[in-house]
Amino acid sequence: MIAATGLRWTLTLAFALVTTFSVTRAVRPGAGHGGSANSQRVTHALHALMGLAMIAMAWPWGRRLPVAPQVALFSLAAVWFVASVALNDRRMWAHDGDGHPRLHGFLHAVMMGAMAWMVAVMPDAMKGGRPSAGGGTGSMADMPGMAMSGSGGGMTMSLRGAEHTVCVALLAVFVAMTLWWLSRTFDTARATPPDSRSPTSGPQASRTTLDSAWDSGCHATMALGMAVMLLAMV
Repeated sequence: MIAATGLRWTLTLAFALVTTFSVTRAVRPGAGHGGSANSQRVTHALHALMGLAMIAMAWPWGRRLPVAPQVALFSLAAVWFVASVALNDRRMWAHDGDGHPRLHGFLHAVMMGAMAWMVAVMPDAMKGGRPSAGGGTGSMADMPGMAMSGSGGGMTMSLRGAEHTVCVALLAVFVAMTLWWLSRTFDTARATPPDSRSPTSGPQASRTTLDSAWDSGCHATMALGMAVMLLAMV
């Protein structure tokens, strides 16, 4: 949970944009064919669910959501991405055609696995936290086995021991992932075919390239948001 109201709303907006984009990509007609379309729709649907979960995590009411189903969902999602890469699913992960580099599959698996971990340790992070300055004296709804004070969600988060070490490591990973996705976003956008008269560089090629840039940009946004959430837990 994020204590600062402005940051909370900023993250909510960012995750909402990513969620909207993922839902659009999941349901829009013409998103591939056959097995490829189904695989891509599953991928975008999982990212949409992840965006919704991240929004909930930023707000006080998010702690009322059951933990176990979320951990199970995102753990299975991570396994699904790893399996799709390990089984050489060229419908999704390839260096040619409509596929994406296999590295993307591993990055998605890391994001889903980290999401499952964050949901699982959030109660511990809240137990180790303390009321933030200016939080007030009102009573907040309690989590199992703990009590919090403050109003408006004015509660910091903190992890200790091995969980703190894992959080710091994941923070470094997501900062690097954010920079990598941003670099790919800018490189892809600059690679938009300028000559619409060429059969291989026409409007369809331009649209595909821009879609890829948007896709990378959304992943960068999600990675940055997760890095901020992890930083709040350090």
